[in-house]
Amino acid sequence: MYSRYPLKLVTVDLLHEGCWTSFLDNKVQVIAHHSNGRVMRDLVVGKPESFKVIKRLDRSTRINSISNVSYLDDGRVLVDMMLDYRNSVFSLLDASNLFVVEPTIVYGNEIWSFLAYEHQVNEIIRELRGITRVNEVRVQDFDGLELSEEELEVLSTALEMGYFNVPREANLKDVARATGKSVNAVAYSLRNGERKIIRGITELLKRWRYLPKTW
Repeated sequence: MYSRYPLKLVTVDLLHEGCWTSFLDNKVQVIAHHSNGRVMRDLVVGKPESFKVIKRLDRSTRINSISNVSYLDDGRVLVDMMLDYRNSVFSLLDASNLFVVEPTIVYGNEIWSFLAYEHQVNEIIRELRGITRVNEVRVQDFDGLELSEEELEVLSTALEMGYFNVPREANLKDVARATGKSVNAVAYSLRNGERKIIRGITELLKRWRYLPKTW
Protein backbone atom coordinates (compact mmCIF):
# COMPACT_ATOMS: atom_id res chain seq x y z
CA MET A 1 0.00 0.00 0.00
CA TYR A 2 1.53 3.32 -1.02
CA SER A 3 1.30 6.48 1.08
CA ARG A 4 -0.30 9.80 0.14
CA TYR A 5 1.90 12.02 2.27
CA PRO A 6 2.98 15.30 0.60
CA LEU A 7 6.60 15.55 -0.45
CA LYS A 8 8.54 18.52 0.96
CA LEU A 9 11.74 20.26 -0.11
CA VAL A 10 13.69 20.84 3.11
CA THR A 11 16.69 23.19 3.26
CA VAL A 12 18.79 23.18 6.44
CA ASP A 13 21.62 25.55 7.34
CA LEU A 14 23.78 23.92 10.02
CA LEU A 15 27.21 23.88 11.65
CA HIS A 16 28.96 20.51 11.96
CA GLU A 17 31.71 21.33 14.45
CA GLY A 18 35.00 19.51 13.86
CA CYS A 19 34.03 18.45 10.34
CA TRP A 20 36.22 19.68 7.48
CA THR A 21 33.40 21.96 6.41
CA SER A 22 33.65 24.01 9.62
CA PHE A 23 37.20 25.13 8.76
CA LEU A 24 36.31 26.86 5.49
CA ASP A 25 35.69 30.58 5.10
CA ASN A 26 35.21 30.67 1.33
CA LYS A 27 32.13 29.12 -0.21
CA VAL A 28 32.42 25.77 -2.00
CA GLN A 29 29.97 23.31 -3.55
CA VAL A 30 29.83 19.57 -2.93
CA ILE A 31 28.47 18.61 -6.33
CA ALA A 32 28.21 14.87 -5.63
CA HIS A 33 28.04 12.55 -2.61
CA HIS A 34 28.55 8.79 -2.85
CA SER A 35 28.89 6.12 -0.17
CA ASN A 36 29.20 2.36 0.15
CA GLY A 37 28.10 2.50 3.79
CA ARG A 38 31.66 2.60 5.15
CA VAL A 39 33.34 5.53 3.44
CA MET A 40 32.05 8.55 1.55
CA ARG A 41 33.29 10.08 -1.66
CA ASP A 42 32.68 13.79 -2.20
CA LEU A 43 33.39 15.91 -5.27
CA VAL A 44 34.07 19.46 -4.12
CA VAL A 45 34.35 22.55 -6.32
CA GLY A 46 35.80 25.78 -4.96
CA LYS A 47 38.48 28.40 -5.19
CA PRO A 48 42.17 27.47 -4.71
CA GLU A 49 42.15 29.15 -1.29
CA SER A 50 39.64 26.57 -0.07
CA PHE A 51 41.76 23.68 -1.35
CA LYS A 52 44.76 25.04 0.57
CA VAL A 53 42.71 24.76 3.75
CA ILE A 54 41.37 21.29 2.91
CA LYS A 55 44.79 19.76 2.19
CA ARG A 56 46.08 20.86 5.62
CA LEU A 57 43.30 19.03 7.48
CA ASP A 58 43.75 15.55 8.98
CA ARG A 59 41.57 12.49 9.62
CA SER A 60 40.06 14.04 12.75
CA THR A 61 38.05 16.29 10.40
CA ARG A 62 36.61 13.19 8.61
CA ILE A 63 38.96 13.49 5.60
CA ASN A 64 40.55 10.09 4.94
CA SER A 65 42.37 10.99 1.74
CA ILE A 66 42.37 13.27 -1.30
CA SER A 67 42.19 11.11 -4.42
CA ASN A 68 42.55 13.71 -7.14
CA VAL A 69 42.74 17.46 -7.75
CA SER A 70 41.77 19.06 -11.08
CA TYR A 71 42.15 22.70 -12.03
CA LEU A 72 39.16 23.94 -14.03
CA ASP A 73 39.25 26.47 -16.85
CA ASP A 74 37.48 29.12 -14.76
CA GLY A 75 40.19 29.05 -12.08
CA ARG A 76 38.33 26.85 -9.63
CA VAL A 77 39.55 23.53 -8.24
CA LEU A 78 37.73 20.17 -8.32
CA VAL A 79 38.73 18.01 -5.34
CA ASP A 80 37.86 14.29 -5.21
CA MET A 81 38.19 13.07 -1.63
CA MET A 82 37.33 10.13 0.59
CA LEU A 83 35.64 10.80 3.94
CA ASP A 84 34.55 8.96 7.07
CA TYR A 85 30.89 7.97 6.63
CA ARG A 86 30.19 7.65 10.34
CA ASN A 87 28.54 10.55 12.18
CA SER A 88 28.14 12.48 8.93
CA VAL A 89 25.09 14.47 7.90
CA PHE A 90 24.90 12.40 4.73
CA SER A 91 24.84 9.13 6.70
CA LEU A 92 21.86 10.38 8.70
CA LEU A 93 19.94 11.42 5.60
CA ASP A 94 20.97 8.24 3.79
CA ALA A 95 19.77 6.04 6.64
CA SER A 96 16.34 7.65 6.37
CA ASN A 97 16.21 6.96 2.60
CA LEU A 98 15.93 10.65 1.75
CA PHE A 99 16.78 12.17 -1.61
CA VAL A 100 19.65 14.63 -1.25
CA VAL A 101 19.36 17.54 -3.69
CA GLU A 102 22.83 18.56 -4.83
CA PRO A 103 24.89 20.66 -4.66
CA THR A 104 25.47 20.97 -0.92
CA ILE A 105 26.74 24.46 -0.14
CA VAL A 106 29.61 24.84 2.33
CA TYR A 107 30.83 28.13 3.79
CA GLY A 108 31.92 27.14 7.31
CA ASN A 109 28.33 26.11 7.80
CA GLU A 110 26.65 23.57 5.53
CA ILE A 111 23.44 24.05 3.55
CA TRP A 112 21.72 20.77 2.77
CA SER A 113 18.59 20.37 0.68
CA PHE A 114 16.67 17.11 0.57
CA LEU A 115 13.26 15.71 -0.26
CA ALA A 116 11.30 14.17 2.61
CA TYR A 117 7.70 13.25 3.25
CA GLU A 118 5.91 15.64 5.56
CA HIS A 119 5.67 13.12 8.40
CA GLN A 120 9.47 12.61 8.34
CA VAL A 121 10.56 16.24 8.63
CA ASN A 122 10.35 16.79 12.41
CA GLU A 123 12.19 13.55 13.21
CA ILE A 124 14.96 14.29 10.70
CA ILE A 125 15.49 17.78 12.13
CA ARG A 126 15.58 16.33 15.64
CA GLU A 127 18.27 13.85 14.58
CA LEU A 128 20.28 16.58 12.85
CA ARG A 129 20.20 18.63 16.05
CA GLY A 130 21.77 15.63 17.78
CA ILE A 131 24.99 15.84 15.73
CA THR A 132 25.05 19.46 14.51
CA ARG A 133 23.97 22.96 15.43
CA VAL A 134 20.97 23.71 13.25
CA ASN A 135 20.74 27.43 12.46
CA GLU A 136 17.84 27.60 10.02
CA VAL A 137 15.24 25.26 8.54
CA ARG A 138 13.07 26.02 5.53
CA VAL A 139 10.31 23.64 4.41
CA GLN A 140 8.58 24.15 1.06
CA ASP A 141 6.01 22.23 -0.92
CA PHE A 142 7.65 20.23 -3.67
CA ASP A 143 5.62 20.14 -6.85
CA GLY A 144 8.40 19.49 -9.33
CA LEU A 145 7.80 20.96 -12.75
CA GLU A 146 4.52 19.06 -13.12
CA LEU A 147 4.67 19.25 -16.90
CA SER A 148 1.77 17.40 -18.45
CA GLU A 149 2.35 15.04 -21.36
CA GLU A 150 0.76 17.59 -23.70
CA GLU A 151 2.88 20.47 -22.37
CA LEU A 152 6.04 18.40 -22.75
CA GLU A 153 5.12 17.45 -26.33
CA VAL A 154 4.34 21.03 -27.36
CA LEU A 155 7.43 22.49 -25.67
CA SER A 156 9.71 19.84 -27.20
CA THR A 157 8.25 20.33 -30.67
CA ALA A 158 8.46 24.12 -30.41
CA LEU A 159 12.08 23.90 -29.30
CA GLU A 160 13.04 21.55 -32.15
CA MET A 161 11.27 23.75 -34.72
CA GLY A 162 13.06 26.91 -33.60
CA TYR A 163 10.05 28.63 -32.02
CA PHE A 164 12.26 29.99 -29.22
CA ASN A 165 15.07 31.12 -31.54
CA VAL A 166 15.73 34.79 -32.27
CA PRO A 167 14.47 35.45 -34.87
CA ARG A 168 11.81 32.75 -34.63
CA GLU A 169 12.01 29.96 -37.19
CA ALA A 170 8.46 28.76 -36.49
CA ASN A 171 5.21 30.27 -35.24
CA LEU A 172 2.22 28.95 -33.31
CA LYS A 173 0.52 27.72 -36.48
CA ASP A 174 3.63 25.73 -37.44
CA VAL A 175 3.77 24.07 -34.02
CA ALA A 176 0.03 23.40 -34.15
CA ARG A 177 0.34 21.65 -37.53
CA ALA A 178 3.30 19.58 -36.32
CA THR A 179 1.48 18.41 -33.19
CA GLY A 180 -2.00 18.11 -34.67
CA LYS A 181 -3.43 20.51 -32.10
CA SER A 182 -5.29 23.79 -32.39
CA VAL A 183 -3.40 27.08 -32.22
CA ASN A 184 -5.21 27.94 -28.97
CA ALA A 185 -4.26 24.60 -27.41
CA VAL A 186 -0.62 25.08 -28.40
CA ALA A 187 -0.56 28.63 -27.00
CA TYR A 188 -2.10 27.41 -23.73
CA SER A 189 0.39 24.53 -23.36
CA LEU A 190 3.37 26.78 -24.15
CA ARG A 191 2.28 29.42 -21.65
CA ASN A 192 1.65 26.90 -18.86
CA GLY A 193 4.83 24.96 -19.57
CA GLU A 194 6.99 28.09 -19.62
CA ARG A 195 5.49 29.26 -16.33
CA LYS A 196 6.22 25.94 -14.62
CA ILE A 197 9.80 25.83 -15.92
CA ILE A 198 10.50 29.40 -14.80
CA ARG A 199 9.06 28.63 -11.37
CA GLY A 200 11.26 25.55 -11.05
CA ILE A 201 14.39 27.44 -12.09
CA THR A 202 13.55 30.28 -9.68
CA GLU A 203 13.31 27.85 -6.77
CA LEU A 204 16.65 26.35 -7.77
CA LEU A 205 18.28 29.78 -7.90
CA LYS A 206 16.96 30.59 -4.42
CA ARG A 207 19.02 27.66 -3.11
CA TRP A 208 22.14 29.27 -4.59
CA ARG A 209 21.71 32.54 -2.71
CA TYR A 210 24.88 31.95 -0.68
CA LEU A 211 27.09 31.50 -3.75
CA PRO A 212 29.33 34.35 -4.93
CA LYS A 213 28.02 36.12 -8.03
CA THR A 214 31.14 35.06 -9.92
CA TRP A 215 30.16 31.38 -9.66
